[in-house]
Amino acid sequence: MPAFPLPILAILVVIAAVAAHFVFWGWVYRIRSDADALLWAECADGWRLAVAHFKPASADARPPVILCHGLGANRWNMCLPGTHSLAGFLKRHGYEVFAVDLRGCGDSARPPRGKGRNDWDFDDHVLLDAPAVLDLALRTSGKPRAHWVGHSMGGMIGLAVAEGAKQGELAGVAALGSPLHWNFHRRILGRLVAYSVHLAWLGRVHNRVMVRLVAPYLGYVPFPLNDVALNPRNIDGATYRRVAYHVLADSSRAMLREFASWFARDAWDLARPPTDLRAGLSRIACPVLLMGGTLDLLAPPQALERALAELGAPDKALLLFGKTRGDAQDYGHGDLIFGRRAPEEIFPELERWLRAHP
Repeated sequence: MPAFPLPILAILVVIAAVAAHFVFWGWVYRIRSDADALLWAECADGWRLAVAHFKPASADARPPVILCHGLGANRWNMCLPGTHSLAGFLKRHGYEVFAVDLRGCGDSARPPRGKGRNDWDFDDHVLLDAPAVLDLALRTSGKPRAHWVGHSMGGMIGLAVAEGAKQGELAGVAALGSPLHWNFHRRILGRLVAYSVHLAWLGRVHNRVMVRLVAPYLGYVPFPLNDVALNPRNIDGATYRRVAYHVLADSSRAMLREFASWFARDAWDLARPPTDLRAGLSRIACPVLLMGGTLDLLAPPQALERALAELGAPDKALLLFGKTRGDAQDYGHGDLIFGRRAPEEIFPELERWLRAHP
């Protein structure tokens, strides 16, 4: 009987080991949604967006809250079951909440017939996704306006919507760690974004698979640029690994190319039609709350202060979380949601702002 070729045997062993890794850790990190229902928002181009609906025990006149995740994430960014679920926190305080999976992410990953699986960018989120989610939230809640609360890119989407035709349907926008200026970032970040465009194999960077391979070891093994996504000292190791396993989603090449262009030009705009969103900040009329961390490398305090100055909203505010404010730790980017004491230090500040803007 001929010997089995060693290279083929080695490949089969690696495939089996990777498969076992995903099966085992998928079981260890399994979660069950605590949303009251999973709804679907229909976009004008046929894309269907999954929206987790959280309904409080008793409804009141307050506007519903739309929660929107950031780049390379999904709705678990805002509603991962447990202590760090912003959706659960707001529901307990009497708010009706809608947490969305943007196109290409989470349960909204499947494109409509005839549309490319990797064919989406920031323009699509602003011009197609956001109106569909707003329509669903207002129709379901029966309210005329909604608050938009977004983390990172999710806040950028809310601010862009507040400049356009849907601005009258917004009761306010709260943006957590949402950068609108790029000249305050480390130069290496711009280079990484530009380089990531070339890593978009088959049209996307496969964040989900890559991160799930290393998620069980985060906090034990140092990784390069670990401080970019969050302040490692401000997040519990078990939470970090759980978040990495569930929250990360793939990024399209078109989206990364758009971000790379913004970095290179220090701009923030739409391509279809050409729209200078940064210049449009002066047109925003609804209340705006900017929230950030003193150690956030993706949305540095200087960038948020510049954006605050450019906002035309008469009711605007900036909150920077860190030791200078009396917080237990200086906050980075992801730990604005998943930091050890974020549910005690950040979530209540957001809820107070929502309550003050009914």
